[in-house]
Amino acid sequence: MIETTEITVKDCKIPKAFSGYRIMQISDLHEAQFGSEQEELLDRVKTIGADCVALTGDFVGGKDTDLKKILRFFRDLSSISFCCYVTGNHETRLDAPDLERLLGGMTAYGIEVLRGKMVSVSRGEDSIQILGIDDPGFINDEKYERDAQTVRDAIQSIPYDSSLFTLLLSHRPEVMGVYAELGIDLVLCGHTHGGQIRIPGIGAFYVPMQGWFPKYDCGMYQEGNTRMYISRGLGTSVVPFRLFNPPELVVITLENE
Repeated sequence: MIETTEITVKDCKIPKAFSGYRIMQISDLHEAQFGSEQEELLDRVKTIGADCVALTGDFVGGKDTDLKKILRFFRDLSSISFCCYVTGNHETRLDAPDLERLLGGMTAYGIEVLRGKMVSVSRGEDSIQILGIDDPGFINDEKYERDAQTVRDAIQSIPYDSSLFTLLLSHRPEVMGVYAELGIDLVLCGHTHGGQIRIPGIGAFYVPMQGWFPKYDCGMYQEGNTRMYISRGLGTSVVPFRLFNPPELVVITLENE
């Protein structure tokens, strides 16, 4: 049932050494199961192959999440590829000990947990930057104006070099204007589930934080020099099914232009 979406991003800021660099985005699992022990999902990741796996939040369901299963998945995934992770709004629902257990386990498996952090990835003498920020729900109660300022402050607090190609992992797409304002080159988001229920020929009719017939539901968007891809994700929330909207893995290949 999982669709794989292949995209090529060309940019003059991408070093030639990174032409062909493949980033797989996995988002919004919400404890959905793809085979026993997630072997179908893991086999797909292994078969496709990627230099980096970007994990853009909402891998848990909430307070009743089976952390042992989630951590087993992250352990197996980290043995396949270099991984970077950011939180989603559902991670805010974990109590403090469970959140610490989740993030600590991921860190122990070598996954880069990017909570207002940057990691530099090098090939020879060239490098790109991967930034990651927490879901704004960790700081406020999900009002657009406060979320936008929270995201702006979080990005601006990270010391990064704007002359280098910059990839940002951030769960929320509705603050696209902030990403463009700050000149981020490429943003990977989730959260929307592509609307979860889509109307053929129209798209999503509702997305949290955007309401009816949202501006940003899934796919690639561009504002100025900033591109943002919204994954439809893998799982479900509230309504326990997807309609006209299969689960998605995203593979982005970087190319020097």
